[in-house]
Amino acid sequence: MMKLREVLLPILIGIATIGSLGMFLWEWPTSPLHKGIAWHQLRTGSFASVENGQHALTLLYGEAPNQTALQKKSLGLTITETIVETKEVALPFTVETSTDPTFPAEWEYTFPAGHDGFAEVEVREVQVNGKITAYYDHSTRILTAPLHEKRFIGEKVHAELTKQLTDNWNSLKTALSKKQQNTAESFLLATDFGTLASIFKISDLAYRLEHTASVSLALGEESEFLIQIGTVTLQQKNCTTKATIPLYYLKDQQQYRLGNVLTALQSLCAKPKPTSGVLSCKNCWLAPVSKNFALPSSYIPYVVATGVTGGGYVTPDTRTALQKLFADAKANGISVMRVSSSYRSYTTQQSLFNSYVNNERKKGLTYEQAVVKANTYSAKPGHSEHQLGTTVDIMGCNYPCNFYDSKNTPVYTYLHNNAHKFGLIISYPNGSEPYTGYTYEPWHIRYIGVTRAQELYNRGYLTKTGYYLQQYLSEKGEY
Repeated sequence: MMKLREVLLPILIGIATIGSLGMFLWEWPTSPLHKGIAWHQLRTGSFASVENGQHALTLLYGEAPNQTALQKKSLGLTITETIVETKEVALPFTVETSTDPTFPAEWEYTFPAGHDGFAEVEVREVQVNGKITAYYDHSTRILTAPLHEKRFIGEKVHAELTKQLTDNWNSLKTALSKKQQNTAESFLLATDFGTLASIFKISDLAYRLEHTASVSLALGEESEFLIQIGTVTLQQKNCTTKATIPLYYLKDQQQYRLGNVLTALQSLCAKPKPTSGVLSCKNCWLAPVSKNFALPSSYIPYVVATGVTGGGYVTPDTRTALQKLFADAKANGISVMRVSSSYRSYTTQQSLFNSYVNNERKKGLTYEQAVVKANTYSAKPGHSEHQLGTTVDIMGCNYPCNFYDSKNTPVYTYLHNNAHKFGLIISYPNGSEPYTGYTYEPWHIRYIGVTRAQELYNRGYLTKTGYYLQQYLSEKGEY
């Protein structure tokens, strides 16, 4: 028993000693002795580094040295502060996730997108008894507050949303057809409000609104306030062209809107125009006057003197084009060029055509045969481009001579190569008789404007079989 006591006693004393030492070390960082040593180091400046000094200040004044604590407890120390630097520090933004019952299920969007803020911070130097002891940051003001980000996850069933958006389009169609601006605006992006006036002016709007609409959902580009969520595709019955309208979601209002509706409607096929009959246009200068389309007998354009050799009367724009044409021809060596025929009224054309019919009858043709023959080189009243006031016949020889005189060749060649530059087109080019019904007339030119004339020339109307002025004007439909 004695031996056991002798063995255990040293062990117990060792354990007690270790325990006491452990307790001492555990309590040492906050013990009065440790704080006393820290105070002595600060007072005498005997700490080894600024880090040691900062540790000593932290021990005596709290978690970290700060202006308030230093001022309240001097502890008999002479403490001074100096601002050594001013800097900006970021204030991080946070992210919050929520749900949106109106947005397509499982799709996500962000609004607003977060960004960090910034604060102005002073770096202050602390001196204790004249020795640099520590540095700490002191926030002076917030320059910009952080914008905290919100992310939304949609909950709307796609099939239900497709039906809702289809109904929206149908409601917009009704508003457009009735020209109800306020109602229409409720379905459009604000940037499209200004296009409504142009939509309402589409002459065949009702025809273009007769289509089948299909909604497709597809997540697209996202901007600060908008995100594209799909398209509405428009398909007309007798038109291969499809028009696509983008669908948008207004993130700040959580509402759906349509964009670029005007562009889509304009891209659809126009209402087919009649293939024949009497034209009803008020200003018919771009009408496809031909054997199929006639001007009314009452159509009388405003005309003025041509001001070029040969005289005659044409519309003011046609006169300007002719004067430029004649000046350019002269500069290019054409010595003789004159107008032989210009504006003719309905009555004048009737008399002229009847005279041609009578001439053909003198050759032994019946009246019906004479009418058909005369109509290959002369138009019936109402069907003549001369009634427009935009058409003239040009010759390159002085009277007496006819259109088929070889002296005209330089002028006809010049017109072939240059008339389009001044907005003038040869109405009945070589090879067009099967389509126009009239023989080749290199002298017969009509004003349609420089842009259109250049376009028609570039399309090869002088050499391309089956493409001619009246077809071009019918396709344009600008009358």
